[in-house]
Amino acid sequence: MNSIPTRPLGNIALSFSGGGFRAGAFCLGSLSYLHHAELDETDVPEKKLLHRVRFIASASGGSFASLTYAAYLYAGRPFADGYHALRDFMNGELLVKLVVAQLSDDTVWQRHPTKQRNLINAFALVYDEFFGEATPDPAMLALFCNPDVVKHLREICVNSTELLNGLSFRFQNPDGDLRQGLVGNFSLHLRRDHLDTIRKLKLGDIMAASSCFPVGFEPMVFPGDFAYPASATTAGLTEIALREALYSREPVAEAARLVSQETAARQENAGTSERNEAEQAASVPISAEKSTGLQRLSEDAEDQARLHALPEESDNVVGQTKTQPTAKEFGLMDGGIDDNQGIQSLLLADRRARKSGKGGFDLLLVCDVSSPFLSEKFKVPNVRTDGFWRRHSVRFWALAVSLMFGTLLVGGLSTGFPPQTFGQSVALALGGLGLLVGGGLFLWLRDRLDGVESEFDTVVRKYLRFFLNIPSGSLE
Repeated sequence: MNSIPTRPLGNIALSFSGGGFRAGAFCLGSLSYLHHAELDETDVPEKKLLHRVRFIASASGGSFASLTYAAYLYAGRPFADGYHALRDFMNGELLVKLVVAQLSDDTVWQRHPTKQRNLINAFALVYDEFFGEATPDPAMLALFCNPDVVKHLREICVNSTELLNGLSFRFQNPDGDLRQGLVGNFSLHLRRDHLDTIRKLKLGDIMAASSCFPVGFEPMVFPGDFAYPASATTAGLTEIALREALYSREPVAEAARLVSQETAARQENAGTSERNEAEQAASVPISAEKSTGLQRLSEDAEDQARLHALPEESDNVVGQTKTQPTAKEFGLMDGGIDDNQGIQSLLLADRRARKSGKGGFDLLLVCDVSSPFLSEKFKVPNVRTDGFWRRHSVRFWALAVSLMFGTLLVGGLSTGFPPQTFGQSVALALGGLGLLVGGGLFLWLRDRLDGVESEFDTVVRKYLRFFLNIPSGSLE
């Protein structure tokens, strides 16, 4: 910030970290604290600190609190309603039962033919029902995108990560007027001239895209998992409409183009007189403020879109031809280990507000659920290597078992499997059956990994030997 604000609590922006229900509960408590904290100022109507919050950015678990508060606020409901609704909803056992019920009901998926029948989409449907309880209107992004309805919380930013370019994907609430945040990023976003499509995005799907952490969930796939059929209360959202709204650039080519622009801008500035350098520096586009085009791609998507695209975000970039991937389909996840994705979004929103002349935020408040206080310190496990079987490696025992079954097989074949060796025959049969089942599962897994066989083979060839060489005691 260039100056100290005269009213440091005038305009507040929040960043909610990820961390599952733990983060959701912590951020909900932070909202409750701001709701109860009041200032002794008689000349302003907004005495509660919560009523001075203008912007909330969130990721993963923190998005539960931000979306719930925003939904109840714009639905005209009191804070206590949203607080108790989310507090009661964050019950792991109850939520799992609701999700399993959705996942096992064939009629649910018949009503949503474009959604993949998987765990994350079952959660998305449960979230949709939860947000639907906040408002009589459909629980869609349109709730926050009406230029005629602007509450004290003007903008939200729910963070996810798109897997096409590996960049942050921000769900914001543009309204075609004062609120200009993009849905997406510089390389991949929904165009502002498709505002009707943006407004139809369901809050439940946005919540699922922000909270589907790797390994635990499958990615939310655009556009199929965000489309839904028409109903008595909604017009529906088709895959075609979502594809038509998508604007995409090839990030490496765009980075090279931005580097060229920056170089040209600097060369032009270097040839001017010292008297005009200050004026010329003020007129240089924002793309020349940083050193590389790659930095530009990871920074303010809104600034870049305004500078390098036509005002209506048409299919042509100024002076360039728009480049698009042939397949307009990509996955969305919550960003992995970056639980504080919201901080960058908060800083970008502050910079955007200052450049627009509206003034930025007076207080940037980060609600991070991480804590240095552990209920129980981590204890390094003691790997026992005492004893004959613990000391030898997995490879040793694999060879020993193979040798044993080989000996049994040779002995059985040479004696014709007489009755006195019946036990050996049974052991041989069971061992052979186990090897066949294990081999069959291995081949089945390879077939299931359609399209990534080469990567799978590489991983097996590269790392299997390390696994086989570890002591058997470490597997306890």
